[in-house]
Amino acid sequence: MLNNPFKEISPTGFRVQDARKKKISGTFIEKLDYFDEVLDPLGAALKVRRLRFDITEFLISTDYPHIELLNPSRSVQTILNRLAEFLNFEITYELVSFDLESLLTELITVFPKITISRVRYDGVPVGQDAFATIIISGQKDARESIPSFLKGKARKLRKFTVISKEPRFRCEFSDSGRIFLDGTDSDELLKALRACFVRLNAEA
Repeated sequence: MLNNPFKEISPTGFRVQDARKKKISGTFIEKLDYFDEVLDPLGAALKVRRLRFDITEFLISTDYPHIELLNPSRSVQTILNRLAEFLNFEITYELVSFDLESLLTELITVFPKITISRVRYDGVPVGQDAFATIIISGQKDARESIPSFLKGKARKLRKFTVISKEPRFRCEFSDSGRIFLDGTDSDELLKALRACFVRLNAEA
C-alpha cells in the first residue's frame, strides 16, 4: 500500500495516514476521466471532458469488523479489488451481519437519551397472506407509537434513525450493513459502534 501512493498520472492510489502493527488507516483515491455528450443550442453534439475524484476513507484492523469504509463512493469494488491484490486474492469479503433490534438495544444502553426519529418494519401481517411495510416517524420518539401499530404482530426491523443532542449526532442504520451518520460527535458514535459490533459478534 505504501508502494502504491496516489500520483497525478495514476488512476488509483492510496494515501496512508496511520500505519501500526494492528491497524492501518488512510484514503483511497480513484480518478475518473470521462466524456459527457451535450447538445449545443443548434442541436450539435459536443463532448465535454469530465474529471472526478472518488475518495474513500478506510480503516483496516486485526480487530472485528476488520475493514471499515467511511464515506465510500457509489461503488466500492475498485478499492476491494486493490486490497485483494495485496493478498494475492486470497481473501473474501462479506458485509457485517447483525440484528437491527439487538443493535438498537445496544445503542440505547450506550446512549440512553437518544431519540428514535424513524423506524421501518417489513413483513407486518395485515390479513390472510397479506403483509405491509410500516414506517413510523415524527417529532416524538417512534418507540411511543410502536405498541399502537405493532403490538403482538410479527415484524422485521429494516431501518431506523436515531438522533442525539448530547453527544451530537444523527445516524441511519439499515439491515444492508450500511450506516449513514453525521454530526459534530460522529467519532464518538463510531467508537461506540465498533464496541457494539464486537459484542454482537461474540454473542452470535
